[in-house]
Order: sequence, then C-alpha cells, then structure tokens
Amino acid sequence: MGLIGLAAIAGGGWVLYRGFRGDAGARHGSVLSAADRAHWSHRHGFWTDAEIALGALALLGLVWLVWQWRDRRPHVQGFDAAARAVLAGQAGRLPGTASATVRTAGSRRRPRAVLELELTEDADPAEVLAALWRGPLAEARAQAHRPEMPTVVRFTGAHPIRGTRIKAQSAYR
Repeated sequence: MGLIGLAAIAGGGWVLYRGFRGDAGARHGSVLSAADRAHWSHRHGFWTDAEIALGALALLGLVWLVWQWRDRRPHVQGFDAAARAVLAGQAGRLPGTASATVRTAGSRRRPRAVLELELTEDADPAEVLAALWRGPLAEARAQAHRPEMPTVVRFTGAHPIRGTRIKAQSAYR
C-alpha cells in the first residue's frame, strides 16, 4: 500500500511539473476539444467543484501517507526493549517460574505490559504473582515512571490452572 501511495504521489508530481512547464499537451493536443472547452467554460460551478474534490482527494492521500509512516507500537518512557528484557530476566528467575516473556500492548497513551510466565510443576501461582508484584514489576513501573501501568500476567506450565482466578492481583497494585 505504501508503494502504491508513493507511485501516485510521484505520478501526480510529474503531471504537475509538466503542466507548469506548459508542455503537458504539446504532443497530443488538448485533452478537451474546442466544443467541450466552450461548453464547460460557461459552467463555473463545475470547475470549482472539481477543484474542491481534487483538493480533498489530495488531502486524504496526504493523511493516508502520513498514517502509513506512523509508528503504532506503544512506546513508554523507560519501558523499551532493554527494560522488557530485564523484566523478563528478573521474572524468569523468580522461584516457581521456568521462563518469562514480556511485551507491551495497548496505545501510546494507555500502554500495558503483558507477561507470560511458564510455571514449574511445584509452583503456587498466587505466590509467584505476589513475588512478581513486589519485585520485578515494582522496579519496572518505577523505572518507567508509570505507577499505574496495567499489567496482564498469563500463567502456563506443566499443570494448567483451569477456571481458577487468582484474586491476589488487586492486593498488589
């Protein structure tokens, strides 16, 4: 899509360049016949409407092009790739966890951290969550200067936790 937009802008620029130089119709004559030019020259409203429509189309094309360049990934001050790697390393070293992955989700204004922890067979999810909230997550939120950053923690492991919700989340905010 970006290449199509770039090609459209390049083509439009070329046509404008040729038109301003005055040689746009030098080889093939005018686009409109003399009768058509006489017919449309008396209808001033048509040309005004055509110019407004083309201007709106050009503006929409420019907005679309800028939207393509916009970075949609959430960036939180202090919560970049290095901070995610440190948080994953600290969370992976907690007792009862085998591994951890961290990513950010949401928008720039309302980001959230998503942690996926693989638990060992003897792990208690409530204890792991409490240790995570007191340790690595508290440090990460302090470094990012975002004490209220929402965090989603997903547990996986050898023994799946079916239908059990851990209520410790609200106590450790």
